[in-house]
Amino acid sequence: MLNVTEEQKKMFYTSGYSNNYILTFSEIGLVLDNEKLHSETPVIKESICDGEDFALGGCIASSMEFEVSEILADELTGLEFQCQIEVKDDDNKVAQNVPMGIFRVDQAQQIDDKDYKKVIAYDRMYDISADVIDWYNKYFAAGARHTVKQTRESLLTHLGIPFVNQALVNDSVLIEKTVEVATLPGTDVLRYLCVINAGFGRMNRNGEFEVIYLQGQGVFPEDQGGEERNLYPEDTPGKEILYPEDQFEYLGISTEDTVCPEYRSCKYEEYMVLPITALSITSSQDDVGVTVGEDLSNPYVIAANIFLYGKSSEDLQEIGRNILEKIKSITYRPNTTQLNGLPYLEVGDVFALEKKNDSVESYIFSRTLSGIQALMDTFDAKGNKIRSNEVTANEEIIQLKGKTLVLNKTVDKLSAEMTDLGNNTSSKFEQTADRIAAEVTRAKEEEGELSGRIDVAAGQVVLKADANGKIVAVELTADPKDGTEFKVEADNISLTAEQAINLIAGGTLNLSSKEIKIESENFSVDEKGNIQASSLTMDGGSISLGENFEVTENGEVTAKSINIEGGNVNLETTYTGENLIHLQNITYDAENLSGFKGEVKFFGEGAPDRKLSGAVGDYYLDLSTGLIYVLVNSHGVARWNKYSDISTNDIVWSDIDINTDGGFSAAQYHLQVLNVDDGSGNLVKQTFKDGSSITYSADQITFHKTFWETRMGVPRERSIEASIYMDVGESDENLEPTPKLVIDCPVQVARLITEEDV
Repeated sequence: MLNVTEEQKKMFYTSGYSNNYILTFSEIGLVLDNEKLHSETPVIKESICDGEDFALGGCIASSMEFEVSEILADELTGLEFQCQIEVKDDDNKVAQNVPMGIFRVDQAQQIDDKDYKKVIAYDRMYDISADVIDWYNKYFAAGARHTVKQTRESLLTHLGIPFVNQALVNDSVLIEKTVEVATLPGTDVLRYLCVINAGFGRMNRNGEFEVIYLQGQGVFPEDQGGEERNLYPEDTPGKEILYPEDQFEYLGISTEDTVCPEYRSCKYEEYMVLPITALSITSSQDDVGVTVGEDLSNPYVIAANIFLYGKSSEDLQEIGRNILEKIKSITYRPNTTQLNGLPYLEVGDVFALEKKNDSVESYIFSRTLSGIQALMDTFDAKGNKIRSNEVTANEEIIQLKGKTLVLNKTVDKLSAEMTDLGNNTSSKFEQTADRIAAEVTRAKEEEGELSGRIDVAAGQVVLKADANGKIVAVELTADPKDGTEFKVEADNISLTAEQAINLIAGGTLNLSSKEIKIESENFSVDEKGNIQASSLTMDGGSISLGENFEVTENGEVTAKSINIEGGNVNLETTYTGENLIHLQNITYDAENLSGFKGEVKFFGEGAPDRKLSGAVGDYYLDLSTGLIYVLVNSHGVARWNKYSDISTNDIVWSDIDINTDGGFSAAQYHLQVLNVDDGSGNLVKQTFKDGSSITYSADQITFHKTFWETRMGVPRERSIEASIYMDVGESDENLEPTPKLVIDCPVQVARLITEEDV
């Protein structure tokens, strides 16, 4: 109920006042009033509970409809407007302004060829129905948990909806992600949160979201059994006001002494809706769930609330007690009541209607306010005397995170399904006259979906295990005609036994816990593990024989050393320029490597890759800089750390390559340490790679030399190259070509030393 005085209330049910609707479209500077609105066409509909029985949650959008002239040029669709009713006295002075809400135009249709439009608008609750699955997945990502209050305010902020800062009964409860769905309407999420707090979500007259509670039993007068029933508040001197007027509105019949709002008609049930006696939290109609309260004569069932599953029984009991405390005293008479419009009343308010021979005490679950000068209200509240507590298909369609047990028994089938989505596990059992099946599944993000299944039929047993589509199956069959069969389908098969197992199928396979012996015509494995085979082919996969020999699935061989005696070596490649043979030898003086006295196990150009595996204490030599690295254990993680600084010229390595492009090449390199200006006039040590190489191709030999030097601390690379090749010289006397050796650089020939020189 709006905060208005008794005098302001009377303006709507006494003479001498007129009403004027004021609709303000701030975005376009438009104001609509009675002069443009068609007489008596405005209709405002509000509701917090529109079902056949009392139900928590609310979050139902309010609407306003009206017809208006003289605005054909104005585009109203999508615009917000503030609605209020202005009350004027006989002197045409404004006595009060009653806010009716903030609405957004959804439709503005021109009526035929006439000069007016019919407008349909909704309050901001309509916007909350947007899909919020992206917000939901992000807000609860990585197992995040938030309180009910934080979640409610985060969602409203995400949707751009202003809200009232409230502290509700279960606002401190921590909730988390519990469903995996493609879409999730924001209205559903808000409704779940309102149910947890035993309230109803609505947009107030200022356009802000708020959660309201229903006032419980105690605001209504009790039947004292006599003819004297005038127990409602009145202004008669000496009579006590038994019930506070700000909690309910009294409707009745005005007298000479008392003026009150009068009803026009009232249709109501003979019974009062009985108070809630217990609370049950379940996931479906067949789920046992958790129950609060011992009297189960009229329970309230909360089903399919995505934020209540996965919680312990103790948590649900505490949440349930808080909810039950808020709703256990709610009782009312179902009715539909018409009366003169009272704009200051809101959905969720209480009214008490006194008839001559009876009384109706109820809540305003839904209301329709129509007209302008002839304002008329219609209040509606439905409900059964005892709750039916039916769970609809829509409430059960979402798979929830919780523990459920569902039994289904018919003359054709018996089934039982148990689910614990808190641990992402479920099991199912089905039995018919000719088949028994049992299945257990588990699904977690890090492992995907796992399942195991057993099917038993007459003469057949099938076992299956499935890991993300990778299936292993064992099938046992027994048929009088075809005999028996044992069939296994798996990526890997491992058999172990304490006693030997003999499988005879044209050969011998002996398996025991201590030895393996396989006998076949072209393949055998003895008890020591030695293999003899006429040929061994592996299509995919790899072979690893200890740490010194490995063959990958691509055919690449890695070995510490290979010794071939006799036979042939045939190397083929389909890649032009790829090395068929690469030989490398590295020598270094360990004594001159910064005092290093260990043994280098790994070499390479540049710092070691962090993925390079080895044993703690192994050393790595960077051929580009001469730096030594050592593998250390850092808090359980293997890490390469620098061991020595640059200090040597004694690292020498040689490369020999035979390939299909350049022919044969040989090179020898060594590191040279030079003093280089660091840019600030200081000399620092820096390593450079000097070396010589010779390359032999089909028609020439090429010599190449690279070396570094410094001038004034500036390094400079120098290189020289020379080639020798054979050409056709001048023909001899027989006109035959003669060879000519061509050298493309000057040649210096050392003079031979003879005995005469000695």
